[in-house]
Amino acid sequence: MKIKVASRGSKLALIQVKEIMHKLFLRKYIYEDQGPSYEMFKEYDNFENAYEVETITTKGDKLSALGKKQFDKLNFVSDVEKCLLDGDADFAVHSAKDFPSEANKDLKYHIIDNDGGSLSLNDDILIFRNSLEPIFERSMKIGTSSLRRKMYAKHVLRAKNIHDLNGNIDTRLNKLESGEFDCIVLSEAGIRRLFNQTIHIPEYKEELDEPIKNLNYKRLKSCPAVGQGRLLVQYKSDNRFAKIIKDCFEIEDDFTGEIHAMRYFLNKINADCNSAIGFEAHDGSHSGRVSFFKGQVFGLNSFIEFEGWSEDGMDLAAELALKDFIEKGGKDLLDEHN
Repeated sequence: MKIKVASRGSKLALIQVKEIMHKLFLRKYIYEDQGPSYEMFKEYDNFENAYEVETITTKGDKLSALGKKQFDKLNFVSDVEKCLLDGDADFAVHSAKDFPSEANKDLKYHIIDNDGGSLSLNDDILIFRNSLEPIFERSMKIGTSSLRRKMYAKHVLRAKNIHDLNGNIDTRLNKLESGEFDCIVLSEAGIRRLFNQTIHIPEYKEELDEPIKNLNYKRLKSCPAVGQGRLLVQYKSDNRFAKIIKDCFEIEDDFTGEIHAMRYFLNKINADCNSAIGFEAHDGSHSGRVSFFKGQVFGLNSFIEFEGWSEDGMDLAAELALKDFIEKGGKDLLDEHN
């Protein structure tokens, strides 16, 4: 009996399901003698034969198709969660960026870290038309649908010609190459997945800087949205595969403390991934190093950077960053967009 995986139906979403199933299939050998759900797994000699996708067109997909931009990201998640709660799928794969900061209490979840960790792979990248030099000029027509990215372009790049850009990644790239835009902003991790240059642990660290083939781009020095580039697995605790999912992905919880701290921060300031705020953090507690938490928040006419550092772990670093954010007037900047 195959595993049923709930997912949105975009090309990128289906690639993300495949990535999670590959990880699950690799890790199941560690636990293969631990019960009937593992026995069910043994009948498959290839992970691609072990699952089928329950494809869901979410309310968020419908709103995006209508050209809507600023809406609650829960609209990308709630229809998929209903599929889980109704027992129509064994687990779901989400983009962690779309996951609401208040999780559904009837479902369990694990945030999955990228292989290669936080080494620039969750950044925003600025992609230029192939006919242009990858050097940004203020007069260039730049496209993005994200408020945070628009404000970064305005305040940091000093861009004068910022426009909305809707559609899936393929659609956006096609609009770029057709001459509708000079450059666009996208997530590096999403592009790498779509171009089949997924993020693996390299033999040598410098391989992480291998450029994305056939793409004319540069990395931006911005703080990304919470969960950008990460995936999230969600399931019911009484599902037939709950144990194998928990065993294989619970270990990720030790390496995604930064994301949980960011989600806590968003809750405290009543913001979400649509807000004009981004974060960068590193939990040094596993290696005996200092933890840091920093970010950028953008108003209509100005922006600030805030930070917190601690030798006592990620939670304290986030609290200190929150204190810095409040003292510098970060909440007032966010409220300018309301």
